[in-house]
Amino acid sequence: MNNNDIIAELTKELIKDGSTKLDKVLGGMFPYYFMKRDAVNMYLENIYRSDLPMEIKMYNILNARKEIKRIKNIKTINELAMLDSGVNVDFSNNSKVSDTWLEHFYEESKDISDEKVSIIWAKLLSTEFQNPGSTPPSIIRVISGIDAKYAKIFSVICNMCAVIKYIKDDTIVCSSEEIIVPCYFDSQFYLDNEITFSTLNELESLGLIKCEFVSDYIKRPKDQDIICEYYDFYINLNNTEELPIGSVMLTEAGKYIKKITEREKIDHYCIILKKYYTDKGLLK
Repeated sequence: MNNNDIIAELTKELIKDGSTKLDKVLGGMFPYYFMKRDAVNMYLENIYRSDLPMEIKMYNILNARKEIKRIKNIKTINELAMLDSGVNVDFSNNSKVSDTWLEHFYEESKDISDEKVSIIWAKLLSTEFQNPGSTPPSIIRVISGIDAKYAKIFSVICNMCAVIKYIKDDTIVCSSEEIIVPCYFDSQFYLDNEITFSTLNELESLGLIKCEFVSDYIKRPKDQDIICEYYDFYINLNNTEELPIGSVMLTEAGKYIKKITEREKIDHYCIILKKYYTDKGLLK
């Protein structure tokens, strides 16, 4: 009995229509997706006992184990996505999410086992099911290049985000969220979080950020008072024609991924903001 015959024999009574669109797509991508644990073990044992040459046996067994691991990775992402979405999001076969989009998503995420990276993929999947067709395929390509190390660093950068409020005649004219990452590479906070010239360049090559190390990015307040606010911390800044906002900007892909990145207050960031605007001579 060859490899395909064994799969067909073991799965003919086990395969059924999936209850969700996720199951439907995955059932077509992975031959073991609907197999129960005992059936999988029996399949592997039948390979081992077959008359195939040993190198073919080992190849088939290793390949099967790799595919099963991928299924486990994907099921973890699915479960996290459903938890994130809540009960009112439609994951059924009636969902308008494209099968092609899902196949692309699973093809790129099937080898993800790190918890932090899995959460990013799950939030992306959740977002697409909440608003089908809203996630550009290019976002999947960008996320596929992020490993656990850079997911952590990018998450920290996303949380180095202050609100800049522009005030005129005691009235808030407008406000904006700004990523403010100064070049303080020798600070302990940066060292602890692996924020270096090299890692920022790598995030730039991944398409998540743009860097300007020679001079800062600038906002132009136009004769308004300025408050820099971070959670319950705030500082008043001198009126200036050019407001520096650090050396990092998010790309469009980075902005999209920031929206699905968990928000977390960084206590030490208040010290960084105060030092930065003191160094710039803008702290009142």
